[in-house]
Amino acid sequence: MDYDTDVLIVGAGPVGLTLANELARHGVVPRIVDKSPGIREVSKAMILHVRTQEVLDKVGVASRLAQQAQPLREVVVHAYGKHIGAWDLDGIDSPWPHPMILGQNRTQHTLLDHLAGQQVAVEWNTEATALEVSEAGATVRLRQGDVEEAVRCRYVVGCEGSNSLVRRTLNFTFEGERYSGEQFIQADCRIRWALPKGRSYLFLTADGYMMVIEFPDDVVRIFISLPDSAVAPGAAEAAGQLGAVEATSEEPTLAEIAHHLTRLSGHACELTVNRHAKGTPYRRPKGTPL
Repeated sequence: MDYDTDVLIVGAGPVGLTLANELARHGVVPRIVDKSPGIREVSKAMILHVRTQEVLDKVGVASRLAQQAQPLREVVVHAYGKHIGAWDLDGIDSPWPHPMILGQNRTQHTLLDHLAGQQVAVEWNTEATALEVSEAGATVRLRQGDVEEAVRCRYVVGCEGSNSLVRRTLNFTFEGERYSGEQFIQADCRIRWALPKGRSYLFLTADGYMMVIEFPDDVVRIFISLPDSAVAPGAAEAAGQLGAVEATSEEPTLAEIAHHLTRLSGHACELTVNRHAKGTPYRRPKGTPL
């Protein structure tokens, strides 16, 4: 087989971008495509754990990410109305001694910039629609608008999430479980309340749990788990999907999030969004994979 590229990466999220950077660093120029128009500015994942930072240090971006991130050194825990202690997350035996908080979108932008410095560009608005695999390699059909292309490659790597075309075609299972009986609402916003800054908080209650995590730029991520129901917004669309996070039909309001925060924490609050909190608030219904 004559190959158009050695490695085709499907999906330009953090995993795909990290892989593309590592291949380029070792002299393999990949082709990387994504059906989205660009990086989605909802921050989604937020924690860069210590081992992740060690890997990203090899990639060459850890220092740039650290300059943007908020250290996660302590999580104060409240359970059923009582303060029960705190998680000390600092002083880990690593050059990167604690987790860091940074929105997934900003991590992706840093990886994308680094990849561009290695003369590799993501092909956005490009969807992989079919895959054929043989002992000699793989052929992937790509569609960009009205233009279709068959790409022959030695390797194809599926980095496009739980509904991966690569995974489905090769009958690979998705290792994980769905949350059931609960939904999640979140917002990246500014908060005014009685509890001090400089730490993050976890609240456990009989009605659900909530985290308030310090982000850079004086922003917090509020993440609330609530009991789910068949009539919850997005539930019907999400019922049979693994990628249910994309199937939401109604976003929460800041007022709704403030109401639940006050109810679960026992502290009145005022929430406001700012320019660093694009695309929020956000609702993840049941069906979201673990």
